[in-house]
Amino acid sequence: MTNPKRTIALASLILAFIQIAANAQTVEKQLNGKASETELVELDRRIQEAMANGDVKTIEQYVGEDLVFVHGWFEGGTETKQKLLENAKKETRFYLYRKVSSQAIEMHGNVALVLGRLDVRRQPLAKNKETEQMCYALHYVHLFERRKNLWQFLSHRTAQMIEPSLPCSK
Repeated sequence: MTNPKRTIALASLILAFIQIAANAQTVEKQLNGKASETELVELDRRIQEAMANGDVKTIEQYVGEDLVFVHGWFEGGTETKQKLLENAKKETRFYLYRKVSSQAIEMHGNVALVLGRLDVRRQPLAKNKETEQMCYALHYVHLFERRKNLWQFLSHRTAQMIEPSLPCSK
């Protein structure tokens, strides 16, 4: 015959262990979420720097094959991963400087939005016959998806021009 007090004590102990394990999983998920947010902030910065510095390896690794990169400052301004790679391989690159700031992360499981400010210095557009480097700033939205344990940059959208494209001050 079993002792009812002992059965109740054992059941209470089991429930306590289950609660501790559930709390530990919740804390782990929260910590991993923060780690993912920190990882995305850094990765977003690295990808933009890679575009300016011709870092083909970073672009190949972290930019998805199905990238859609829509510019807000010129018509027909949609690029693919292939176009980013071509530009990165050029000796004279189009982007000279791409600095992100004011980033905010919105997590949705394996998908995340990174919103922020991007300050850019670029080469002149030949079709506009500009003779000086141009600078501008914008608000952007970047879409990332975690694929095979690796965040992939899938989309860039200019949300708002903050400073229009003008010759850079010296």
